[in-house]
Amino acid sequence: MPKASISDVEKAELIKMYDAGAKVREITARFGICKSTMRKIVAKSGTVIRKNKSKLSNEEKAELIKIYEGGMEVKELMEKYDISQCLVLRILNKNNVIVRRGLTEEEKNEMAELYQNGTKTRQLMEKFGISKVSVLRNLRKKGVEIRPDNGKLDNEKRDDIVKAYQGGEKISVLAEKHDVYHSSIAELLKRRDVKLRPDNLTSGKKYEIDETFFNEINDEASSYILGMLFGDGYNSTFKGAITLSLKADDKEVLEKINILLKSDKPLVYGKDKEYADDDPRGKCYKLIIYNRHISKKLEEFGCVQAKTFLI
Repeated sequence: MPKASISDVEKAELIKMYDAGAKVREITARFGICKSTMRKIVAKSGTVIRKNKSKLSNEEKAELIKIYEGGMEVKELMEKYDISQCLVLRILNKNNVIVRRGLTEEEKNEMAELYQNGTKTRQLMEKFGISKVSVLRNLRKKGVEIRPDNGKLDNEKRDDIVKAYQGGEKISVLAEKHDVYHSSIAELLKRRDVKLRPDNLTSGKKYEIDETFFNEINDEASSYILGMLFGDGYNSTFKGAITLSLKADDKEVLEKINILLKSDKPLVYGKDKEYADDDPRGKCYKLIIYNRHISKKLEEFGCVQAKTFLI
């Protein structure tokens, strides 16, 4: 438990460290005190308290995202870049990065049991909303033996995908052709140092949409789409992201909804986790909209984190 106070000698040493540029976490760990106690000591000494960095360069943001996707936690990123939790989450959300959440002990036990009963790592990622790195880390902490990674794409298929993409093929088309996730294709290309084209990047790209569409539910179109969202949608109010997933046979329905919303956001191909990988019934498409105004309006109508096909 953090100490409530420290000696005058320790306070003098603390101020010296702070003036020299030591990070808050280093100081609190050194003296065994909490952040608020440290700030009080610094303030009483007349020293100006440093503010967290309010912004990062584009290079730093790209590095932060890459590190986070590699498994580093938010708290570690806060320390590394000397920024607030709010800024870390803002950067991740603006770049459409799914933010991992902590798991309860009960969820960790459930994950271990599911994995030992044959559930795939990808399915655990979807069920618990965490990265592959976090899944494996939690399993190892529970003493679970990790199965070999039996990916569906052999080296020949990977080479074909890279060649096709460099030849102009879109990621969505390649994902459907090889029956894998959109993100799997993107990650493969990144590992091969292939630069993604603007039409495949969600980060920083602004798509057109009528954000006033759900201001009032007063016509057949808005009522129909709201009903679809209640049944097969997912409204993440934290991220301002709305996802509507339908089976592949209903792709045309999503395309019509896209038109009604005046959206130019492309659909994403994926698979329903309820079915085995080789079951054609599991093929589906999803429309993802990032718009906080629409998300808020849907929340007002009671449409929040409803049941959906997780992809």
